[in-house]
Amino acid sequence: MPELIRARFGDVTIGSAPGLTVLEGLIADQAAARALLNLVWDAGGDVRLLRITA
Repeated sequence: MPELIRARFGDVTIGSAPGLTVLEGLIADQAAARALLNLVWDAGGDVRLLRITA
């Protein structure tokens, strides 16, 4: 899935910690954020925190 995320959303950093996967990067707009969340949900992942900064 990391390749799919990078192909659709560009330079997204994918890191991990025990029990966590962290995605970090610039997302173009609200529609792109929703599309990324849908990919995570479709893969069976849970979203624990979404932080959007302007």
